[in-house]
Amino acid sequence: MADSNDEEEFRNAMCSFCGKGHEEVEKLIAGPGVYICNICVEVTQGILKKEMSPRRNLKPNWDRLEAEADLLLKMRDEGEIDSAVARKRLIASMFDLLGFDFTDEE
Repeated sequence: MADSNDEEEFRNAMCSFCGKGHEEVEKLIAGPGVYICNICVEVTQGILKKEMSPRRNLKPNWDRLEAEADLLLKMRDEGEIDSAVARKRLIASMFDLLGFDFTDEE
């Protein structure tokens, strides 16, 4: 059986983003000390879809990644770069291909 304090808290709950109460929306999702309603979730999804890098929606060019890997292996084999550098460059190329930023924290 639900605690009466929990029931009272839910009755008074409001979306932390738009301020609408649970009776004004279809769904109110509780987080640690915050709430978000289904309307704000939909708005957020629209913003993310609109603002996400359009490259993430494209089919990756795996041939380009393979060519980059071949070049890096050749450079490594010829002593132009060491294995660690080749690995980091390949990872950065893969992140770029998928539309993400790669930051080397070292």
